[in-house]
Amino acid sequence: SDNQETLYILTINPGGLSTKVALFANETKVRDVSLEHDAEHLKTFGDVLDQWEFRLQAVEQFLKDNAIDPTSLAAISARGGPFPPLKSGVYAVNDAMIDDITGGNMQVPHVSSLGPMIARELGNRYQVPAFMVDPVSVDELPAFARLSGLKQLPRRSLAHTLNSKYVARKVAKTLQTSYKDTRMVVAHLGSGI
Repeated sequence: SDNQETLYILTINPGGLSTKVALFANETKVRDVSLEHDAEHLKTFGDVLDQWEFRLQAVEQFLKDNAIDPTSLAAISARGGPFPPLKSGVYAVNDAMIDDITGGNMQVPHVSSLGPMIARELGNRYQVPAFMVDPVSVDELPAFARLSGLKQLPRRSLAHTLNSKYVARKVAKTLQTSYKDTRMVVAHLGSGI
């Protein structure tokens, strides 16, 4: 309707060599950028978590460069990391989640873990709710998909669920059908492939 309130949402997606940031007005992308990071500079950090302040500053610079008032945001949404197995969905970033990241209660160290940390920090500073969406640890595999050929080594579910589901929903819309009524193979080809 014409009276619909415009909600601004900042999205943060840390990847191997970049941090993708976008501003949405409701479902419309207003601005987006891929903040490229020099591979040699990233190697100077002890581990992935040591990059969080560097990447936080890059996101803050995006806000400044685009004259975005963080207090005007309705929410901050981040890509989630390899937590213990979770169902697909949206999770509020809270202290327990940050403790899991900083305390090493993750399946593997991964740059996507920085997303909730950055979202939480900005959310705390500007009193904006922070969320994590479809982390890489989404585990909705059926039992047969865990078979690896060795009983001692079942397959784990660690994938780019956020991107894969987005692409599948976009294709379903193009096909004028429901995401849930489709069967697709989606391949995510990021810098780690």
